[in-house]
Amino acid sequence: MDLITTHDLEELARRVDGPRVSIYMPTHRTVPEVEQDRIRLKNLAGKAEDRLEEGGHRRKEIEPIVAPLRKLVANDFFWNTRSDGLAVFAGPEGLRTYKLPASFEPSVAVSPRYLLKPLIGFLASDGRYFVLALSRGSVRLFQASKLSVSEVDLENAPSSLAEALRFDDPESQLQFHTGTTQRRDGPDRKAMYHGHGVGTDDEDSNTLRFLTKVDRGLQSVLANERVPLVLAGVKDLQAAYRQVNTYQQLAERGIDGNPDKMSGKELHEASWTLVEPIFKEGLRKSLEQYRALDGEGSELAVDKLKDVVVSAQEGRVGTLFVARYGHAWGTFDPESVAVVCHDRPDDTNIDLLDFAAVRSFATKAAVYAIPEETVPGDGAAAAVLRF
Repeated sequence: MDLITTHDLEELARRVDGPRVSIYMPTHRTVPEVEQDRIRLKNLAGKAEDRLEEGGHRRKEIEPIVAPLRKLVANDFFWNTRSDGLAVFAGPEGLRTYKLPASFEPSVAVSPRYLLKPLIGFLASDGRYFVLALSRGSVRLFQASKLSVSEVDLENAPSSLAEALRFDDPESQLQFHTGTTQRRDGPDRKAMYHGHGVGTDDEDSNTLRFLTKVDRGLQSVLANERVPLVLAGVKDLQAAYRQVNTYQQLAERGIDGNPDKMSGKELHEASWTLVEPIFKEGLRKSLEQYRALDGEGSELAVDKLKDVVVSAQEGRVGTLFVARYGHAWGTFDPESVAVVCHDRPDDTNIDLLDFAAVRSFATKAAVYAIPEETVPGDGAAAAVLRF
């Protein structure tokens, strides 16, 4: 599983000198279906090649884009690790892939920009979150949504209190142990130390040093994130972590108990009950704000596509509602602020809904990618403006 970050989205959004191919497809975690996934990618890559040819691109332009896709289909190592969905971006600069914990409808788009709106769900305000499962013997981080959960590699954080303190204060010659061997399904035993002047204060101090290192290690993963983080751990360790936490979206309620006894699936089930009300309340308040402004005839509530696109470009969108699976193909000229809609996609136009969503997210708006029938107003996008 790959972790898609805000930085990744911004990097992909900056690629505007197409043609660019965006492929989304479901994948499977079990071996027999993997061959079907390969065939699906091969077919989607073939469609992309056909569309590039139909767009009048020369072979020397097409081959650098489609050749890496063919190699990906044949890459056994790539298919050894699996998740629920695959996003592939192919352009003149090369290939980028993301194995993500959510299934996508099979699709291929050829456009001057990458089609990125399907990724907004992993970064936006309506369903993605993290779970930090924390004990003195284990540290695990999970990325989750309503339907999925996957563990995230924590390269820069200690895996346990023992590891965090191993190289600290070597002159004190403190020896750390847990009394007995820590079992994954055993109790969350507190640390014991042997050395000069060791007591409760030292134990508390060492625990805080450990948790501070965990918090620092999380920063490289959660930098620029604006989604909830749920703690799972015994109450005293949760309370200690809250003292050193620097992540602004830490949920007020956590999962009590020893998380070492819980699988990712169990942590997912317990955490979703805590974050679902947060997501629902955020969306409810945002919709309520839009409808109140719209009812007053305020210019801060807009639902015309041109107004949404231009406002997104100017950084004036505070909250965006956009149809998760909708498309609005056309062109946008930032200098003349001219928006032209087209009936069908080709490699000269872009998805204007995608442009508005990505641009709004980049300017730190709250973005809700929701079913089209729940988007307020008369179209597939609506926004509350900052000014």
